[in-house]
Amino acid sequence: VLDDLDLACEEVAHLQRAGGRALVEVTCHGMGRRPELLREVARRTGLQVVAATGFYQQAYHPPYVAERSAEELAELLMRDIQEGMDGTDVKPGILAEIGTSKGEIRPDEAKVFRAVALVHKWTGLPISTHCTLGTMGLEQLDLLESLGVDPARVVIGHQDLTDDLETHVALARRGATVAYDTAGKESYMPDAVRVRLITGMLERGLADRVVLSM
Repeated sequence: VLDDLDLACEEVAHLQRAGGRALVEVTCHGMGRRPELLREVARRTGLQVVAATGFYQQAYHPPYVAERSAEELAELLMRDIQEGMDGTDVKPGILAEIGTSKGEIRPDEAKVFRAVALVHKWTGLPISTHCTLGTMGLEQLDLLESLGVDPARVVIGHQDLTDDLETHVALARRGATVAYDTAGKESYMPDAVRVRLITGMLERGLADRVVLSM
């Protein structure tokens, strides 16, 4: 979709008809982001589009991530924010999709989290994470909190890939936002489970700590 502008605008039109007014697009460094196309989608449709900067899980990091310090990576992200991304003047509004691997936070991923925490504290930009198959959400939040990040500024991603309401409630009660963001991906988790998880969060008074996507 990122390479097909007409299709992207068609998809956005569905969102607008459903009442959507903004779209957060979390493609980051090393994942083929196209900031110039995001701007064109916004221009054509009138929808507010929020672009992202950051790094995904370690398997998809650009090679330089392993070679640079957290401070150097933070400076790179700051250039995106201050000057624009990938040779454009399009600037990100969120630090995302900051990833960890299945069942572990690898050293370079922890380094990226340190870099992102620095940039967050410098700019106030919110953070959205990638939890591979829904794992490591609590550990991500532990790490971010230890680095001085306010949980209220964090979205913990892909939590509907684990049928673990207790963890989701714990994340929300610490102030983080829980993302149920893989709706329709029945090969990963039946939508019936997602409905049950959402219902469980609503019953516990945590509706304001849940975001939905697909």
